[in-house]
Amino acid sequence: RDSWDSIPVGLKFAFLAFFDASLGLRYESGIFSLLIHGDPLWILQFFEYVISSMYILYWLLNNLQGWFRAIAFVSSPILILLIFAFCLEQLFVGQESTASPTFNLASTLFSGFYWGAAYLAIAAGLTLTYKVQRFGNFAQAEIMLFGAYVGFTMMWSPFFYTLVNDRKVLNIDVSKDDVLTWDLLFWACVTGFVLTGLLGVLIDRLVYSRFRKNHAIPQTMMIASLGIAMILRGILYIRYGASQHLFVPDIDWRLSTSRHEFPGDKWWWPSILSQTARFRFGERTVEKSHDDMDKTACIEEGKLDNFSSSWDIESEICNVTEYLPFYEIQDSTYYLQYTKAALIIGVFASVVLLLIVLNMTRLGRQMRAVADNPDLAASSGINVERVHMTCAFLSAGISGFGGVLFGMYVRVNPEVGLSILLPAFSVIVLGTLGSVRGVLIAAIIVGLVRSISEPILIGTGSVLDRPSYAAFGEATPYLFLIAVLMIMPKGLGDALENWQIERARNRQGS
Repeated sequence: RDSWDSIPVGLKFAFLAFFDASLGLRYESGIFSLLIHGDPLWILQFFEYVISSMYILYWLLNNLQGWFRAIAFVSSPILILLIFAFCLEQLFVGQESTASPTFNLASTLFSGFYWGAAYLAIAAGLTLTYKVQRFGNFAQAEIMLFGAYVGFTMMWSPFFYTLVNDRKVLNIDVSKDDVLTWDLLFWACVTGFVLTGLLGVLIDRLVYSRFRKNHAIPQTMMIASLGIAMILRGILYIRYGASQHLFVPDIDWRLSTSRHEFPGDKWWWPSILSQTARFRFGERTVEKSHDDMDKTACIEEGKLDNFSSSWDIESEICNVTEYLPFYEIQDSTYYLQYTKAALIIGVFASVVLLLIVLNMTRLGRQMRAVADNPDLAASSGINVERVHMTCAFLSAGISGFGGVLFGMYVRVNPEVGLSILLPAFSVIVLGTLGSVRGVLIAAIIVGLVRSISEPILIGTGSVLDRPSYAAFGEATPYLFLIAVLMIMPKGLGDALENWQIERARNRQGS
């Protein structure tokens, strides 16, 4: 009795809800089945299962010690995915149906990197702004779009052309020759970085610096940034209209042959990534009856792997049961488009360079000093306003640089930024506000969550007669964010920092 009383009440309720949801999903019963029926019942039980599992995991992580806790924190994203997988298994067993999501592993990996890079192009600038200036800049997405439109403008400009039979021809009008031209892409990236950086400085000087002088609270500056976002979006509408545009530095970038094949026979490429995995949730038995099979053939059929058979003497029918595996692996080939690779490499490389600047240069030390205590930094001789200008330039420039590369792969109009801004906020919250290293890790995780969720939603939605579930993929980063924050309330960056502090203390103690 004493051991039972020592268990927290919340944990008891979590276990009760977990078993109730498990029984409800598997056998269509449970407490809620007394009140509601149909789709609302399993949807409610689905969330009951997930929330109770998250609470149990949260309690376990908070009560583990030493390396067990560190390992549990690192593996928590995988544990969360396993919770969702077990929940789907229970659901489709109860529905007496089978859902078969299919994953091309290389495609899932690079799609995750792509989504991560798209979110990181905004999230990195947001994080730097919050780290130094302490407010969330809602105009960051529109600044990224300005970078994309810099690329479009240069693409249409007569200053970038190719000589064809001694005649000047715009790059987008040049016939394909299977040779990639890099000049326009290079100068568009450089110009996009510089011009959007200067735009960030201009906005900072005209708007945010005045708020700082008047000691405005961060919420006021955040609301002001929302107004700036609307103004920038309106400028883009006035100048470029609502049409969607694609940055094409050379027509050969858009060819189907402009891609890299990832085979499994190279020493540097893991063979497992050149495979397609098909999972089966729910019922994995297929029963068939054969009236054209004699008893001997029926018995032999049952001896095969994953098969069983029985002979009905009266009707002379062979009943065969096939046991399908939980997963199947097939070899496959993946082709990575150069435009997608450019976005992934460019954005992640720029953020890594930003990390180097913040941690290994005098400018980075000044930024961190201003972020910690602006008054103390000013008294030590640091020009605080210059640091704010540099921060505005870098945060806007990185987003503009990412915008140029983003416009190569996705057709852009002035409304696209808002659809990326909201997931970018989930990235910075998951990675810990103000932590560039945390947001880099969080972008990869959130991107992979979205790329993994899309095949699952497609595979499960068709079985549940909800083919529109695929559109729910945009919401999966937020669901994952809620689940992780239940375990790590301050995000990955704070958890990683605390783990490093704890490890350093253990070393000193030993």
